[in-house]
Amino acid sequence: MPRRYSLQDSQSPSQPTPQPTQQPSHVNTRAFTRGMALLEDLEQQRRDKLARFTTVRQEEPDEDADSNSPIYDAFLSTQGPEGIFSLTNFSPSEFDLLWADLRHFVSKNWNVGSGRKSEVSARDLLLMMLASMKHCGNWDVVALVFSQKPPTFEKRVLGYIKAVHPFFMRSYVAQLAEQWSMKNLIASGNQFKNFPFARYATDVTFQQTNTPFGSYAEKKHYYSGKHSLYGHKVEISVVPNGFAIFCTEHYKGSISDKTIFDENVDVHKAGLAKQQDETLLADPNREHTSWAVLADKGYQGIQHEYSTIVQSTNIMSSTNTAAHQAVLALLRRAFDDKDTALLLGGMTPDNQTRLVEGIGSTIDLSVAEATAAQKALEEQVAQMSSHRRNLEDSLRIAREKIATLEDQASTMSPMVAPSKILSESLTMRSRASRALRSWKHHRLLA
Repeated sequence: MPRRYSLQDSQSPSQPTPQPTQQPSHVNTRAFTRGMALLEDLEQQRRDKLARFTTVRQEEPDEDADSNSPIYDAFLSTQGPEGIFSLTNFSPSEFDLLWADLRHFVSKNWNVGSGRKSEVSARDLLLMMLASMKHCGNWDVVALVFSQKPPTFEKRVLGYIKAVHPFFMRSYVAQLAEQWSMKNLIASGNQFKNFPFARYATDVTFQQTNTPFGSYAEKKHYYSGKHSLYGHKVEISVVPNGFAIFCTEHYKGSISDKTIFDENVDVHKAGLAKQQDETLLADPNREHTSWAVLADKGYQGIQHEYSTIVQSTNIMSSTNTAAHQAVLALLRRAFDDKDTALLLGGMTPDNQTRLVEGIGSTIDLSVAEATAAQKALEEQVAQMSSHRRNLEDSLRIAREKIATLEDQASTMSPMVAPSKILSESLTMRSRASRALRSWKHHRLLA
């Protein structure tokens, strides 16, 4: 590359370097005019392009474009707080509290990363999710409420549920299980009335689904014989104050309640185990290391392995007739409440009916026999009373005759032999004595 020499290098070192004079810079008027014309031309082109598009929306939506939740705001403004509650079972204030708990989790775990982003805000999707959980017998119906296509609406709601499910389980189920221990339930007065030593009640909920595709061998696994429907089952455990502290995944409709319980037995063992500060709490079965669980007849068999109170929902517990209440009273008199529940819970409905009928017929027979015996005794007492009156009359007559004979003996002449009078007197006294003894004997028997 050729070397460049400046003017300073080319001058002789002996010659002094001239100092440049500073002159003011002058604007080229011609270049300025040309630049301004170019900018105006570009601005005009931009305006021409914008003029090709209308600035008025064809269908002006009700929601505010600047709002973070236009769908929710539109529902609130048009339907009012009652409309939000009817749609979701949450009042606006409750909805705001739920969103305040959820929004930080949603901002980090939903609609992030690469890929297509949702056009609906997280707060609006919370509204859609709650509405779907309340009304969604069919996706088409709920999607129509929000003016969306059913496939798109279904995909959005299910994706949102999948994203927020860990938060809901951790915040509203797992934390409550830790908060409401048996000690805290007793301290706050939240116990089952008849079974205060049971920590929670467990049962299975059933959710109907559409008839699945496939062969009968594949579909029958989703069929529940109890409900005569296709669907899924979910087991939920609830403490006495109404909070759910455990919820399983969904199972096919044909799976029995006991099988679901057995597959989640580790969770139940942990939930029912007595803590170190609970060993001295009132419990009729102090030798057990766990609290009891309330369950219905679908859990037959778990009472042999766990401290369980299997409640029956049939004739013995649901019928409030005098006969059944009398039977329950007799059983509770012979056993305590827990043993009575265990006895009835381990019996089939037919055997329970036979037990009621057997005890009832026994009571009726005993009452009939007691009534007959009482009637016979009353008749016997009446006869004895009549016999007593007859004896009293006979005794009175005998005494009168004795007195008459004694009077006659005192006035009789000495010529009459007194032996005859004495004999008659003794005979009358003997008869009177026998009558008196007979009356006393019958009186003792009465």
